[in-house]
Amino acid sequence: MKLEVGLIEVTAGTQVRFKIDQEIVDEYAGAIEAGGIFPPLVVFAPKNSQRYILADGFHRLAACKKLGRETIGVEVNEGGVHEALHFALGANAEHGLRRSNADKRHMVQMAFNDPHYDDCSLREISEICRVSHTLVRRIREEQNAKASNAAGTSSIDAEVTVRPRKPLPTQNEVDRKELMSAIATIKSFPFSGGSAWHRCSLIDDINDLNYCIDWMTEALQEHVAGAYSESVNTQEESAEESCGRPASTDEGPSQQTLIPPTNSSDARPPQFLHFINAGSKVVD
Repeated sequence: MKLEVGLIEVTAGTQVRFKIDQEIVDEYAGAIEAGGIFPPLVVFAPKNSQRYILADGFHRLAACKKLGRETIGVEVNEGGVHEALHFALGANAEHGLRRSNADKRHMVQMAFNDPHYDDCSLREISEICRVSHTLVRRIREEQNAKASNAAGTSSIDAEVTVRPRKPLPTQNEVDRKELMSAIATIKSFPFSGGSAWHRCSLIDDINDLNYCIDWMTEALQEHVAGAYSESVNTQEESAEESCGRPASTDEGPSQQTLIPPTNSSDARPPQFLHFINAGSKVVD
């Protein structure tokens, strides 16, 4: 449908790019003037409201304004500012004007600052913004570092420092929530049957599964290695205590004492550790 350019709202906080590129605006204006056809803008209109909140197409709208066009084609969806922002965060990931690294960082920071996403894990934020999980984690760590530095400011600075809306979650809390989400995905896998291979072919499920395996493998390695080290130390102490002491035949049935191997090259963790160290994955 066609909509008057002046009715489209661009100041609702749904412009997720780092900045509007004036060169792109000029390029789009020239293409439109030459008869080029562009996809319609995406706007969101709250129910029983005359607002049309722009979610995608800020450069195209700026080009039409530059040419003095009065109307422009739009795709209208029902929803308010949050719905428009949610759409905008994932827009242009696969088509349209390529997103710069600054654009991606700006989108993630906007998601972190929106109260609607306070309970989202880092993996969920990466899916919403259509960026890598590594980038989202890096930005979260930078924010945590800034929050820690702000906590150490002087009392004079603290008087003029704006309090954060909500304490940022710790890295342990974020990791635990992501792990629980990965485990929930794994528990939904079928144990057998033809559908098992179909589920395992889904890349998101495989990523969650491998993430969980990596986390639990590392924890299990530390636990088994620690238990083995403690067992060896206990055996050595028992051997030292029994050294030079005559064997007694009056204290009931004899008990077998575990003595560590005399050859240091034979002292190694249980065979289970070698299996864990293989680090096998679900996919090649």
